[in-house]
Amino acid sequence: MIIRKLVVGFMEANCYILECEETKAAIVIDPGDDADEILKFIKNNNLKPEFIVNTHAHVDHIMANSALKEKTSALLCAHTEAASILVNPQRNLSFFIGNEIRSPEPDRLLAEGDILKAGTFQLKVIHTPGHSPDSI
Repeated sequence: MIIRKLVVGFMEANCYILECEETKAAIVIDPGDDADEILKFIKNNNLKPEFIVNTHAHVDHIMANSALKEKTSALLCAHTEAASILVNPQRNLSFFIGNEIRSPEPDRLLAEGDILKAGTFQLKVIHTPGHSPDSI
């Protein structure tokens, strides 16, 4: 597995792209903004995103969810606690920066112990509430 980090958005959030070297399957974690930059990276590296994962639903982790879902066949995944936060600008904090973001609803809700498989690697979900109730 190859792990790449892109720093995205005005809040300079870390977006990670995990890649299977054999199959080019990928998982995009926390696409906080700069969808065009993320999509360009995906295209330039011939990646096939299978999942978009939000580690929590704050604005700096979700701003590119819509664009990535529109341009790829990847499933949006977030913790069960994130479902109502993603679509609510007050709860995802985008309201407070003057840009009301409503992420698409997750295609898959995650819970402690769930496994996401992409190519030859897998990720295990660990629920880590604290920073927000939906943190994984």
